[in-house]
Amino acid sequence: NLYACGRMFFSGLSRHANVYTAKISGNTGMILWDRNYSYRQTGYDEALALAVDKNQNAYVTGSVETMSGITDLIVIKYDSATSGTNLTTARWIKTVDGGVGSDVGTCIGVASANKIYVGGYSAGYGSSLDFYTVLLSQSGNSADTVWTRRYTIPLYIQIDQIVGLVVDDSDNVIVTGISRTSDPDYRTIKYSRNGAVLWNKQYNVTFGTVEMSVGIAIDKANDVYVTGTIRTDIQKENIFTIKYRGSNGDTLWTSNINGPLPNSIDGASGVIVGSDSSVYVLGFLSNHEASGKKNYFITKLNSNRGTKIWSVNSDGICNNDDIPTSATVGSDGTVYITGMSKCDVSDYDYMTIKYNPPAVRVRETFYPTGYFNLSQNYPNPFNPSTSISFQLSAVSDVTLKINNVLGQEVATLLNNETLESGQHEVQFDASKLSSGVYFYRIAASNNERNFVEVKKMVLMK
Repeated sequence: NLYACGRMFFSGLSRHANVYTAKISGNTGMILWDRNYSYRQTGYDEALALAVDKNQNAYVTGSVETMSGITDLIVIKYDSATSGTNLTTARWIKTVDGGVGSDVGTCIGVASANKIYVGGYSAGYGSSLDFYTVLLSQSGNSADTVWTRRYTIPLYIQIDQIVGLVVDDSDNVIVTGISRTSDPDYRTIKYSRNGAVLWNKQYNVTFGTVEMSVGIAIDKANDVYVTGTIRTDIQKENIFTIKYRGSNGDTLWTSNINGPLPNSIDGASGVIVGSDSSVYVLGFLSNHEASGKKNYFITKLNSNRGTKIWSVNSDGICNNDDIPTSATVGSDGTVYITGMSKCDVSDYDYMTIKYNPPAVRVRETFYPTGYFNLSQNYPNPFNPSTSISFQLSAVSDVTLKINNVLGQEVATLLNNETLESGQHEVQFDASKLSSGVYFYRIAASNNERNFVEVKKMVLMK
């Protein structure tokens, strides 16, 4: 079964919203139960995150508006078997007041021994916001605060916000978020179950760059992965992922991914770890220099080195902005991505894509002196010819074909030809084809490695 949370508005009352939670059948999609919670009748309340324990009980966090107009952090527990018509039924409801101003829960995780971790932000003194981490202990129909931890840099007016958390095998919690005075940076902190700081890491590429983390994941070895977006120029943003050693916070590797355009706005949406400890980074890439349209993007990384194993870049049916919000990986490696797809001037639709594991995967072999790479064709859009460039790490048998949007082959540029290592360029003449979207696919193989990649191009006559 599935769970969803958010906020529910009421007609004619734009400032009145309730915390909304629903349990949905995974087989039929039918709502098994849903619940609304209102702290006061005319307040603005919302859920921002949800976690489920091993007994399928749901824990929701977010914020509720108090009588004074500020917000308190809230956590609600719903039993898995909740039924009936009472829309306010909950096992327990806990609000947390940070004591200065508004407090908001943005992420939540379940630990053992009836413990719940919540991360978010809390108003500090002046106009600052602080990292805010809470540990709750539940018993029966109630929950109590065990400890709270606040992080900020003293003497600075700083905006610090937690965006994600994970819990390790020892019930320690690792939180990550955005920490900023002038330029935002990644900030990741590990607390023991007793609230002691085990390590605290800030990541900044260089002075003047902007780093904004969006997600965190943990593997079976309790090592931690943080992903987000780095901005090195006003027109250039990349997907940036870090792996930290769980025991001491040492940086094990970093991965910097940019799209097919040299100067484009690309961004991360999250990071997940599969059952085999493989790492998947989710986000979007800009694929059209003039319009800046964004496509779904997911890549599988080697968890030991951060090198790319495979990646997929997908456009929606409307050839407009497509921005993923979350993903999951099945035990067989099947990847499911959901998010937003724009087909109207002002409206977005939901778009969910299922990716089967690639039939031919890149073997996880590190080549320090060379690599396989397929570049975006240039120019793009083009009329009637364009150049396709690629790089080979070793002597390889190469096939390069062109397909239309129906998957039909329209041209073969290379057919199992043996090429030397290094950079290669092939010209494609589309004078006999009609305008539209086409895909070029390279397959290269040698005794050590296989490489397959597909990219999109636009013929505009």
